[in-house]
Amino acid sequence: MSSGPRAAVLWTPLGQAARQTDDPAVIRSLVRAGEDPSGRNRYGATALMYAGLSNPSVAVIQALIAAGADPNDADDDELTPLMYAAQENTPEVVRALLEAGALPNAQTQYGWTALMAAAATNSPAVIRALVVGGADPNGTDGYGLTPLMLAAALNPDPAVIEALVESGAKVEAVDARADTALDYARQQDNAGAVTVLVELGGK
Repeated sequence: MSSGPRAAVLWTPLGQAARQTDDPAVIRSLVRAGEDPSGRNRYGATALMYAGLSNPSVAVIQALIAAGADPNDADDDELTPLMYAAQENTPEVVRALLEAGALPNAQTQYGWTALMAAAATNSPAVIRALVVGGADPNGTDGYGLTPLMLAAALNPDPAVIEALVESGAKVEAVDARADTALDYARQQDNAGAVTVLVELGGK
């Protein structure tokens, strides 16, 4: 984790630019003017984390890393830039972070991973980008939950279920309570997930 200075504000100038600009020259200019690419806001988040969350520009991601931003920094909740990107952004940004050395299976203290974030909220393309980059489709959190279980419970897109299973996720895996992905889908009334999991042999 970086020891960069922490600001009392929500957005540093570099953090604001990292969220909004598609011009890497803006990033380089701010760094030359003294903005610290490892600087943190009051929640411990860096500019690279917010770029990962909301900026689809690979060039901006690359400019931040070239300026010294660490792709494996973690915020106060132990979320990394890759975890931020996996929730909201494009597969291109996910791939850029992985190519820069982001650890695909980094975990928070509760066992949360980038693939879990993607499974709960994002698209099949992001799932595939993470798995190709080394993410474990059968990794578990502290309760034995897998990415497939999270997708079954929380993601309305059944194509995410299919992408996870195609990537090696085990349909029959059980958590600490012996619940399967199909159990989660039924408990959350996720009809699309139920249909796909039954077709894939879920029980």
